[in-house]
Amino acid sequence: MSAMHIEIDETVLAEAMQLGGHPTESAAVAAALTEYNETHGRAALELRANPYKPGRLRRLTVP
Repeated sequence: MSAMHIEIDETVLAEAMQLGGHPTESAAVAAALTEYNETHGRAALELRANPYKPGRLRRLTVP
């Protein structure tokens, strides 16, 4: 594990802990990073598998 100092909005962190049932702030942050990696990793794999798939840009862009 790596130790680091980051600033996170306390309200957002408390909500994430409650919604996810995470007992610690570290657990909530780890879960959020895992979900981010899984989501964005899947999108990158889809793009590499079929870069010309219709509608892919609409699905991968951030609103």
